[in-house]
Amino acid sequence: MRIPHAGRVTVAYFWATWCKPCKASMPNLIGLQRDYGPQGLTLVGVSADDNSALVAEFRDGHRLNFPVVLDGSTRTYFGRYSFGADVPQTLVFDRDGRLRMYIKGKPADYLKRLEQAIQTLL
Repeated sequence: MRIPHAGRVTVAYFWATWCKPCKASMPNLIGLQRDYGPQGLTLVGVSADDNSALVAEFRDGHRLNFPVVLDGSTRTYFGRYSFGADVPQTLVFDRDGRLRMYIKGKPADYLKRLEQAIQTLL
């Protein structure tokens, strides 16, 4: 399976506006995109919400620096990886589009594991 961001390390973050752990992760995700984007990271937020206006309001209000798509679009972005409302979930793809890490939920060491994977793959 190939993803549209081939040639870049890609993190797909499945989230929802109603998910407290998801919302708590946003500042860290913004930081990861800011810090590693110039080195080849693309972070994409995949919202489980079905209200595009609500998601756009959240994106703009939180000044997300990465694209956000609704779950209905995930097949366009991530092939068979679509999780609906089971959030948060994180997929990390290498530069060749291969899935290298999958994290379900938000474990205590979430940010450390995610950043280590990004650094390794970059």
